Amino acid sequence: MTAHTVPLTTYADTVVRVETDLPDLDAVVELALGLVDVGSLCNYCGDIELGDDWECVTVDGEPNLTSLGGGVYMVTLTTHAGTAVDIETDLTNPGAIAERAVEECDTGSLCHQCASTVTLGDTWQPVLIDGVPTMTTHTK
Repeated sequence: MTAHTVPLTTYADTVVRVETDLPDLDAVVELALGLVDVGSLCNYCGDIELGDDWECVTVDGEPNLTSLGGGVYMVTLTTHAGTAVDIETDLTNPGAIAERAVEECDTGSLCHQCASTVTLGDTWQPVLIDGVPTMTTHTK
């Protein structure tokens, strides 16, 4: 058996409340990007790393934000989330090893504290370099 560490990725979404009198929706999005602060998950959820670069989710090319009236907006932002899975296997094909790592990945549920600010994607995928799953192979 050989041990491998396989990095996996999915998306992470959050919603930011913005109060402003700016009429330009792109400016509202910029304010939301400046306010997002969910980069530090609790220790329980610390095996998941969130991306540093958040973007506004778009629908048909328009920013996904909801006006609550009175200059208050809810803006949906997204970034990537990553984790690494350690597995031992006799498999030698990188695609098969990555598939096994995805099956063994159990980071889809965040604790109540972190789940109230971040939504993770349902599907984890291997991180690819030139179309091949990347991983670290450990020798004994």
